[in-house]
Amino acid sequence: APIKGTLVQFSYVDWRDEDDEEYSRLVSACGEDVPRAVGELTFPRKQVSERRFPFAYGSDLHWLWGWGYRLRLMLEDGLEPSEYTWMIFRPDRLARDAMMRFSVAYPHIIKQIDDFLGFAEERYTDFLQNNDHATRCDFIDALDALRARIETAAPIIGATSEGAVE
Repeated sequence: APIKGTLVQFSYVDWRDEDDEEYSRLVSACGEDVPRAVGELTFPRKQVSERRFPFAYGSDLHWLWGWGYRLRLMLEDGLEPSEYTWMIFRPDRLARDAMMRFSVAYPHIIKQIDDFLGFAEERYTDFLQNNDHATRCDFIDALDALRARIETAAPIIGATSEGAVE
């Protein structure tokens, strides 16, 4: 069927037959090298680290570190902040529970993470109110600082605890 409406403005690449000409159009549209996968489309992330979760699945450290990893992926993917970004940057229930349990033995470390999260929340509110380049950059910087704090804290806690599975 012919393309209609507002989609007409976009270039159409027919990838069903993996035609070399269509592949060339895809590469030129992307403006960078795009690896060709045989039999399936792949759209790899630009800089995504291939880090594996260093902590046992189900452990508190797994959930805490996983929250930081989720922030890393968001930042490396270049995901533009929006009113829905809160779903990604706030800790999920498991990460929040892990922080609560770790706060008994590691109150200073967890307080730092909470402080960085609070700062990111403030920058997020500024971004939502102003939605300009400066507030967007401030929010992204706050997220990166939060990510770094989480990724630093988890190994420190892991070196001195078992990362209790609850």
